[in-house]
Amino acid sequence: SHHGASDSKKSVREVVKAIEALARNRSNPSAYETLVAEEALTYVDPLIESLPRLWKGSREELAEVARWLATEAPDRAAVKLAIALLGVSGEEQDQRVLHTLGLHDEFTLYSAVALTNLLESPADALFRLSRRVDGWGRIQGVERLAEVVEEGDAEIRDWLVREGFKNSVMYEYLAYTCAVAGDLEEALDREEVDDVLLESAGSILGALISGGPAEGIGDYEAAPNVVERYLYHLAPRASNLDQFLVAHSLREFLQGAAEPMWPPEKRSLLIAKCDSILDRPAWEKLVREHSKTNNDQLFWTVNTAATHLGVDLWETHLHRLKQSPLDSTRWYLAMELSNEERIDGLIELAVQSLPLESIATGPRDEIGFGEVWEPHQCLDYVLQGLERYPRRGWILIRAGLHSPLTRHRNMALNALSVWEKSSWPEESANLLKQALQAEPNDDTRKRMGAILENER
Repeated sequence: SHHGASDSKKSVREVVKAIEALARNRSNPSAYETLVAEEALTYVDPLIESLPRLWKGSREELAEVARWLATEAPDRAAVKLAIALLGVSGEEQDQRVLHTLGLHDEFTLYSAVALTNLLESPADALFRLSRRVDGWGRIQGVERLAEVVEEGDAEIRDWLVREGFKNSVMYEYLAYTCAVAGDLEEALDREEVDDVLLESAGSILGALISGGPAEGIGDYEAAPNVVERYLYHLAPRASNLDQFLVAHSLREFLQGAAEPMWPPEKRSLLIAKCDSILDRPAWEKLVREHSKTNNDQLFWTVNTAATHLGVDLWETHLHRLKQSPLDSTRWYLAMELSNEERIDGLIELAVQSLPLESIATGPRDEIGFGEVWEPHQCLDYVLQGLERYPRRGWILIRAGLHSPLTRHRNMALNALSVWEKSSWPEESANLLKQALQAEPNDDTRKRMGAILENER
């Protein structure tokens, strides 16, 4: 529902006729096949809108078919349709089925909409459902919950700003929704707030500043007051690197924030408050203390803070890379810190530790997503960086030219193209000619030909 349009290709009348046929005879195979032949999202909205006009049977007859499909159908498309039908034909006791099915991320959206249609006051039901799902289920459940939550629903509003925005996809999808529906401004407008709320408020503000797929901080009218109250509470208590990063993000945002939402006087005061937090010497000590962690998520935070503070963790990165040379994230971080003095050592480590023969199995038009491609992803990050270092890493470039991943071959071409042709290794021209003959991707083949002709 977020990244795909609902384009009804199926005739609504055809679907209604199939439902009518199943109401008469549950064993009608052609009617059932009509319902599962296409993804429900493409036609369910116009179907629900048209049902009052097209459905000739009773509400109870429609509900019986829906209950049967919801609890017996072996196909997801049929179950999705059944959930939607229960929303407009079922009874309050159908909540149990809707809730159970909604616990699966793929059905949460349908169940949330159905509960909204079925119940006069759906907030409690949506709250129970949203709390128990994650990923897209959490996103779609909370979005529907936010539409019906009322001022008196104190428990729900409190949950929205503390937990509701958290999901395994991106916090950015729900940060604005929960800040508004949960009234983060009111929650912070107290003399004291607890640690959980302070941490959650920081996460929401960080996500709002990042922006992306949903509304960002520029859309949030209460942002100036919320930022002011957050910094008021944070200043005497800032003690962990996540809080340091939020303060840093706020400062960077405020430096470029525009009027009238952010008048210069207020911006200056807030920037000064951020500086009073960021300038504390304790942060560098904290970075060095936590840099030895084996927790990858914590280390990412440590490394980001180190970058902002100008703390060089190169030896730590090298040690971590030698510990886990097939962890692609570690190659990414190490290449970010590479320079003229460091790159030769990284290239040598890559040649020694990456399974280049297993990677260079010949050109195919592969994308390379998934765990099986993790060694390829390691080479990916090294190849990306070699463009900055002409005449370095030929062995890795050669492996990239023989990789099944099209982007590897293009990255290898990027790196080779910055070399003076006179400095190419002796075997490179013949190898590139052979690669040109075997290349399955038209655009990459054209690039190879251009580089051979010195047309960069």
